[in-house]
Amino acid sequence: MTLAQAQNHVSPFNLAIGVDLAARDSCTIGGMIATNAGGINVVRYGPMRDQLLGVEAVTADGSSISHLEGLEKDNTGYHLPGLFAGSEGSLAVITKAR
Repeated sequence: MTLAQAQNHVSPFNLAIGVDLAARDSCTIGGMIATNAGGINVVRYGPMRDQLLGVEAVTADGSSISHLEGLEKDNTGYHLPGLFAGSEGSLAVITKAR
């Protein structure tokens, strides 16, 4: 799904995507997460890392890591969504995001 498609999907509900890029018609949500995109609203809403609540990812050895459920504030270990965002696929491939 591209950013433009996501924006069109949420706009009837008076919602907006916090991260906005000039390449909204061609950039994908997964690519934005992988690069920790910021865009023109980064000062107000933060980068993609700040927008993530949970991720599911597959590591290089094929094991799956799921951190989709749980509390918004979880201080029991590493913040996996923040760790994987911006890693550009070097740590794991993100398959789902919340």
